[in-house]
Amino acid sequence: IMQLRGSGRERITFLVNWWKDKPMGPNCNKITTKLVKHLGVYDREGVARLMATPQVRSHVPQPTIKKDMVVPASREERTRHDITIPGEEIIWFDMPKQREKGHVYDIRWPLDGIFGNMCKLDLRSNVVRSLFHEDRSKVMVFAGNEEATLEWLRPLAKEFEDDLRFVIANPTATLDALKTFGLEVKDCPAAVIHTTRPSDVKYLMPKKTNSDGSVKRRPVNAKNLRKMIDKFRAGKLPPIGGNDADDDDE
Repeated sequence: IMQLRGSGRERITFLVNWWKDKPMGPNCNKITTKLVKHLGVYDREGVARLMATPQVRSHVPQPTIKKDMVVPASREERTRHDITIPGEEIIWFDMPKQREKGHVYDIRWPLDGIFGNMCKLDLRSNVVRSLFHEDRSKVMVFAGNEEATLEWLRPLAKEFEDDLRFVIANPTATLDALKTFGLEVKDCPAAVIHTTRPSDVKYLMPKKTNSDGSVKRRPVNAKNLRKMIDKFRAGKLPPIGGNDADDDDE
């Protein structure tokens, strides 16, 4: 459960269901009476006293009444919120600027109204370990202008969320990560793909021969990153150490 402070007395509670149907281990296990007894922490007398209190005896559960909320198609009629959850995972979602407060809403977003599958690389946290053990390959973009990059990167992260995990990184704050791909800050913005399972394989943005004969890696933007991803998924993107040939395909 994530809570954000809205305007005035409003509080927005954002509930995330990771598992689609029910929570699963190892990080989320249902605490049953049987399990509590097995752990030796069941307080029979305490439970009996609790169940005998007037608050419990007089409590009548009430169903939660939800109202449907339609997020407007127009961006001008929305406000954007973002939250960071464990694992440095970022979720962006839009809410209507005009909305009736004090209700529980069942919200349905337009395609450009909610984005996820993006984390921020922080070498001081456990996110590196989490990424390394992630089954999906990682698409990592090192860019100093984070906001401008996210504008075109978020839709790609949403489109390929079933197969790829997306990561945004500040080059000056992630020098060690850059070095593992043979890159420096002067090479940024840069995009790489890192496969860690079943084996460790790294890929760089393909090169292009310019009109003056110089060979450089393609600029990092939505069009070129999509081409890179398509080649990777088709098994046609050479890894680091492979035949890093010029890529003249348009």
